[in-house]
Amino acid sequence: MSDAAFKRRRKKPAAEPAEKPGKELVPLGDQQEIVRLFQNYKDSYTANVKVFVSWLARRPINQQTIEEYFQWLKTAALAPNSVNIYMSAVVKRVRQWARLQGLDAQMKVEGWIFTLRQNPDTKPFPPSHRIHGAEYMVTPEEYAFLRAYMAEHQSCERVGALIDFLWATGCRITETLMVKHADCKEINDKRLVKGILVPRHFVRVTLRHTKFGKQRDEYFSTALYHRIIEVYHGKTWLFETRNGTHVTRGDAEKQVAKLGKRAFDRRLAPHDFRRAFVTNQHLLEGKSIKLISRYIGHVNVSTTMTYYLQDEAEPEDVISAADLGEAPETPAT
Repeated sequence: MSDAAFKRRRKKPAAEPAEKPGKELVPLGDQQEIVRLFQNYKDSYTANVKVFVSWLARRPINQQTIEEYFQWLKTAALAPNSVNIYMSAVVKRVRQWARLQGLDAQMKVEGWIFTLRQNPDTKPFPPSHRIHGAEYMVTPEEYAFLRAYMAEHQSCERVGALIDFLWATGCRITETLMVKHADCKEINDKRLVKGILVPRHFVRVTLRHTKFGKQRDEYFSTALYHRIIEVYHGKTWLFETRNGTHVTRGDAEKQVAKLGKRAFDRRLAPHDFRRAFVTNQHLLEGKSIKLISRYIGHVNVSTTMTYYLQDEAEPEDVISAADLGEAPETPAT
């Protein structure tokens, strides 16, 4: 066979596959913008986002690195709920960036997030809905003991003001820490009660950073408002650090947990005061559970009844002696 024929019969080498298009959420030139957003934006997720930025080790922020980060989280020695929080922090930052870019970017990002949550390696863990018992709330007696303990220890002054606000309003801790002075308005008016004008003095706070994005109003005393101002000296935030930023959720939880350990050697969390608010308003004050549910920002009243209301009454306590045909006991003379 001639050399020319051999060359004709020789197979041509297979063409190299074309490079797959990159998965970057933004062009390379816009990396500085998204990195700046991830690093500098301040909210309740700031500490969680810092974990992602540290993990990146100067790699670009794109779909591939985010998916790898989520896979790493699911294999790390972390509680499932903690993993979900870290994931939510990154997803929130990406959505914030997309809103700045326009509708097209938002649609692409939402489509990617949807596929991300369908992938078993990157989707969040199922939420663990635990029905908390009475040990996950603060009773009026325990609250009174806490106040007495804090009165004796001047170092508890700041966390004490925070706890009093949580007890009085039933707010979520994140909602509380994102309150600004501009959101608080002192009300001084009079209300007609049984033909008599009764003066009212209280503060209406508008919660703008709520869990479901729907702002609502809550109320607490003017005296407590002025005490918080005196203790925290905040110029912008109601609960402000000495550096001018709002107290972070992690710091608030540590302070409350430390106080619970020192005061009566038990676990204590900010959300315990929210459960106590629901129970006290319903059982002690006799308020409608539907009204309370709407006031504290629950979408469904069943959530309030299942996870927040703590009623330790026994089934037989529902039936009175008269219902059973028993004669009521008469006091001895």
